[in-house]
Amino acid sequence: MRRTLPQKALHAWGLYKSGFIRDIYFRQDRPGVAIFLECDTVEEANNVMAEFPLAKAGLLTFECIPLGSFISWENLFSAEFKHQE
Repeated sequence: MRRTLPQKALHAWGLYKSGFIRDIYFRQDRPGVAIFLECDTVEEANNVMAEFPLAKAGLLTFECIPLGSFISWENLFSAEFKHQE
């Protein structure tokens, strides 16, 4: 595993520089990270993650979850929302 860690970091850095990785966070509840990817589909995200050296070595498991932008800010200030308080 030690051999793959520098490769993993270099691979992640390359993905970050190319715009595929938006953010990486360490989990606080258990070992692991959360990686936010910029991909058009879940399939593309799975393919990106499968190319990590640790994934290729069978040492990395991952789950790709599709997310969308929160675009409902204006609803928070609408008259209908104010009446619900």
